[in-house]
Amino acid sequence: MTLLVAAAAVAFLAGCSGDPGAEPPAVTSPVTLPTELDPTAPTSAPGSTPTPSAPAPSAAPAEGLRIESFAVRAPLTCDGTEFTARAEWTASGAVGATIVVDGATLDAPVPVAGPVDLTLPCDGSAHPVLLVLAAADGSTVVGSQAVLASPAR
Repeated sequence: MTLLVAAAAVAFLAGCSGDPGAEPPAVTSPVTLPTELDPTAPTSAPGSTPTPSAPAPSAAPAEGLRIESFAVRAPLTCDGTEFTARAEWTASGAVGATIVVDGATLDAPVPVAGPVDLTLPCDGSAHPVLLVLAAADGSTVVGSQAVLASPAR
């Protein structure tokens, strides 16, 4: 699942930066995350050789696994250094959920049915939010939103 999240994040971020007329680079599978970014990778003692993680699950979503709606509600302007956004979604066929913000997996548990409040920096930058839902067979689907709140003047 982590490999699919990484592939989706790379594809999403590639479309959010650079020359607006340029084609985004193709994302090929499998994508391998560095061990320190892979939350499913086994931990090892400093200086030891990391153990490779398990192979990625099937890229084809299970029958009935789908995101029916996904939105991240945020203010248009913000004060201070952070603001709260609310990720809301409806889905079917999911047994697990993960949210990735700015390439980092949310540390808090994510309910399959949402919603989840997210704390984002009030910096005027777009912040990609990925919703990853998993089916019982290990297949996943990904939804994405870009969230932007401008600092108040």
